[in-house]
Amino acid sequence: MSNSNIKCAFFHSEEWGCIGSSAADMDWFKDVGYCFQADRRGAFDFINNIFGNLYSKKFSKRISPILKHYGYSEKSGSITDVGQLAENGIGVCVANMSCGYYNPHTDEEIVEFYDSNNCLDMISMLVAELGCSKYEYKQESSRKKSNYKNDLAGDSWGDFRGSNKNYWYGDYGTASSEIMLNDDGEETCYYCGNSDLAKSEFTDDEYECRWCPDCESDLLVEKRAEKSQNQIARELEAEDISDTYSGSLEHRQIVNNYLQDYHNKKQNKNK
Repeated sequence: MSNSNIKCAFFHSEEWGCIGSSAADMDWFKDVGYCFQADRRGAFDFINNIFGNLYSKKFSKRISPILKHYGYSEKSGSITDVGQLAENGIGVCVANMSCGYYNPHTDEEIVEFYDSNNCLDMISMLVAELGCSKYEYKQESSRKKSNYKNDLAGDSWGDFRGSNKNYWYGDYGTASSEIMLNDDGEETCYYCGNSDLAKSEFTDDEYECRWCPDCESDLLVEKRAEKSQNQIARELEAEDISDTYSGSLEHRQIVNNYLQDYHNKKQNKNK
């Protein structure tokens, strides 16, 4: 994508509660007509609501044909930088979207090239369609306001709809499960501490998952019995579509299994 009238912003500590974007110099955004962020798992979610609508119905109607063309649909999402910019008063339409990564915050996180490239193509088409016009919009947020000084001192935490701040565990990103147990033995969300969890649509023969409605995350409970080395070897021999991957054999097998599964799903979908 090549355009001389595009601005890019990279914020610090989004996972800690959008600390960088909450302190952004909003004067820098005065000449911005709209704002897109590609930072959501999966391939087909286009986020139009984070504690309040992120853009207008007119904007939605304008971009709808492009979203449909690239397989995206509008959904609500969880806290992220564009939502914070909306709360800061950026004053224009903003959106977040899936960009092709899976199993976030785990040792098995991967980026699926075809899904990421599809996202890039969609953003390019959106920019071409919307041009340099300004799409004004003021968000009416329903989120509880957070005072970061009080939060860090251990007082109320408002970034995850009232959840406990103690979602930041020392083994963050290395745990084999995104589920914790509280003192009562209840399953709780690894990230926000919520114990009111539901079944996740990502549960299948290989993974058991939960859905956290508080921080709107799909959580890995466990990966079911590992495949035998012989089974993995047979799959690799059948079709090794990660033959350009230069990492370790263990990670190569993980990548190949995910790509092979994705390839099979694509094939079945086209039948």
